[in-house]
Amino acid sequence: MNIKLLLITVLSFFSFVATAQNTAKILGQIRDRHGVMVQVSVQLKELAQSTPTDKDGKFAFSNIKAGDYTLLVSHIGYQPLQQKVSLKTGEVLNLTLLLEESTTEMQTVTVTGKTKTQELKESGFAVNAIETKQFANTNTNLSQILNKSTGVKVREKGGVGGDFDFSVNGLSGKQIKFFIDGIPLEILGTAMSFNNIPVNLAESIEVYKGVVPVSLGSDALGGAVNIITNRSTKNYVDFSTSYGSFNTNKNALSTQLVNKKTGLTFRLNGFTNYSDNNYKMIGVRGITGDNIVGNKITIDETSKFITLDAERFHNRYKSAFGQAEVGISNKPYADALFVNFSYTGFDQQLQTGTDQRNVYGMATRDGHSINTGIRYSKNNLFVEGLNANTYWGYSKDISIVTDTARRKYYWNNVYAYNESAEISSLFSINNLIRPHIIGRTNISYNINHEHSLNLNYVFDRVENNSFNELITSSDDNPGIVRKNILGFAYQQDLFSNKLSNVLFSKYYGLGLKLNKYSSDNAVYENIRSSDNSLGYGLSSRYYLVKDLGLKFSFEKAYRLQEAGEMFGDGVNTVANLDLKPEHSYNFNLGTFYSKTLNKNHQLFIEANGFLRYAKDFIYAKVYQSNTPRTIYENLDKINISGAEAEVRYNYKDFLNATVNASYQKSISFSSANTSSNENTYNKKLPNQPWFFGNADFGIGKNDLIGKDSRVQFNWSINYIHWYYRTWEGLGAVIDEIPTQTIHNASLTYSFQKSKYNISLECNNLTNQLAYDNFKLQKEGRAYYVKLRYFISKN
Repeated sequence: MNIKLLLITVLSFFSFVATAQNTAKILGQIRDRHGVMVQVSVQLKELAQSTPTDKDGKFAFSNIKAGDYTLLVSHIGYQPLQQKVSLKTGEVLNLTLLLEESTTEMQTVTVTGKTKTQELKESGFAVNAIETKQFANTNTNLSQILNKSTGVKVREKGGVGGDFDFSVNGLSGKQIKFFIDGIPLEILGTAMSFNNIPVNLAESIEVYKGVVPVSLGSDALGGAVNIITNRSTKNYVDFSTSYGSFNTNKNALSTQLVNKKTGLTFRLNGFTNYSDNNYKMIGVRGITGDNIVGNKITIDETSKFITLDAERFHNRYKSAFGQAEVGISNKPYADALFVNFSYTGFDQQLQTGTDQRNVYGMATRDGHSINTGIRYSKNNLFVEGLNANTYWGYSKDISIVTDTARRKYYWNNVYAYNESAEISSLFSINNLIRPHIIGRTNISYNINHEHSLNLNYVFDRVENNSFNELITSSDDNPGIVRKNILGFAYQQDLFSNKLSNVLFSKYYGLGLKLNKYSSDNAVYENIRSSDNSLGYGLSSRYYLVKDLGLKFSFEKAYRLQEAGEMFGDGVNTVANLDLKPEHSYNFNLGTFYSKTLNKNHQLFIEANGFLRYAKDFIYAKVYQSNTPRTIYENLDKINISGAEAEVRYNYKDFLNATVNASYQKSISFSSANTSSNENTYNKKLPNQPWFFGNADFGIGKNDLIGKDSRVQFNWSINYIHWYYRTWEGLGAVIDEIPTQTIHNASLTYSFQKSKYNISLECNNLTNQLAYDNFKLQKEGRAYYVKLRYFISKN
């Protein structure tokens, strides 16, 4: 019976392929000067067939006989386009068509097409959608771009390559998931952290807040960030290099070579980062005395502590990433079929932990990761409207933390003899090895223009192998974390897309294999456990009038604990094998208004309110008083509420301005019947900003210095109100992170149609004393210059 079924399937497949080879297909994308355009009417004149472009600006006509045809493209506010095409038997014709804005004066408002990012912002999800083209010539990385957007706060420590905490609407850390083209970013290794990725590798960024679509297949509690890379079929080279303060050098390369005839495509992406990170620390503690030889002090009655300003002296960071991808595109059997290989590596000196009073002078961390994967995608698979894509990848991530010095360092680079190591009491060379397998398959079906279905499955398996090679050569904390996440969504777009609803459900399966100490038997025991949960949610958007809309989204979200939270990271995080999954009821309610006047003035206003009711909340706390390490624990209940708003204005390509503000309140409602919780009940969560905002202003002029050139000036302001570093109920009234306002400015000159670009930047223009995560000081005023070369050909 199974053999018969297999034969029928195989014969049906070859019959389908044979039929497909006897007809032709037209695949295309509609764009304007701002990007892709959605809901544009595309008509095949001779066959009287028409279709609108999808959310990616794409359209398709299948099963067409060979011959000559005419494509008619039209959209309100744009000049109509007529394109003649000739098709051969079996041919797949790929087109990219550019619409020009209409010059005809209208008596009322001109309606222009919406870019993909604008369409996403007007969906039912609470989402920030940012096109990165405007930042391509700057020295900015992706985390700095998002730090300017509503509801997002990125806090770093130690300069380039330092650890960072990414927060969305009050939820942070591992509660936020990161993706690159829908694939979990963690598969690429430790060095491929979000604050290391140069802006040139991304085309746009999407930040989902609280409610995450099933297409990302994530167990994110607080939201998700998806980096969209350049997936065009053009040949291009994009290279940049920058140099600046603290001996910082960054290089990035992204290139693609496409053989239009065969569809064979080769892509290469990579970057390097280097910085001494030797910025000045203000008002820190040093030591002096009579018995100092070199930079070693012998503590005696002449020794005394002093307060001074000193440079960081053990804070160098360097990293590299390279990825090669080869495959074919735009074939009858595959829109894309690619195999990729990547390598990441990093070498980091450790200066502090979570408290800058603990200074290191010899501790280091280094590592590398190798990754390989395969991805496949096909639209209109077997039948019209059935789209599928899948990715499967394997990586092996290795990091080593060396902590063997019998030294106690101070900020003036003087050390005293110490009985224990710098980071912990135990001397160690901790090896952390984590093989990782990730698989993702997404299938969507467009029933018609009003109804569609989406099914997504993710398999995620991480193995933890860690040991101190000074003690043993075998794993002393083995474990496996395995996740299976299945999501299903139904979308309806009704009343000419005036009302859009998405209903979805997610299944979360967790499997654990742990080596846990049993106090009853005084031995380590292998323990297997599992957990199954069901989440659900919806998003809805309704246009009250053409330019004004309301949106609402809700999700009962789950997040399964991560390997790094359970097993530690070998340096700053202590293991906790008793962690439980966390879940939250997330609500968003918002409104938006979008208006274009006289083709020149564009205004967009949005405001959102949010609620989060989290249980078994996974929270990073200081491991022990006066120690530089943290540990993850579950809190019974956390309630988060807040609001945010943003106003954006553009005048042609000459002037742009953005102002936003975010307020959030995170309150702990963990049981107050224990001594550890009695002073934290009904108190704000510490080390989290509760009010912050941003302002950006840009002005630019074309052909100011020669033909096909542009001069652009940008000024940005980042404001953070004061907040507590530790629990306010535990005396934190004297331990707060102060209010700070940071100014940044940049000037860019581009010529030969942006083929050559040079940018000058100054960060923290006023040289204000700035703090970040756990009140760690950030760098002061810094200068950078960036050179970029970009060329693209069809």
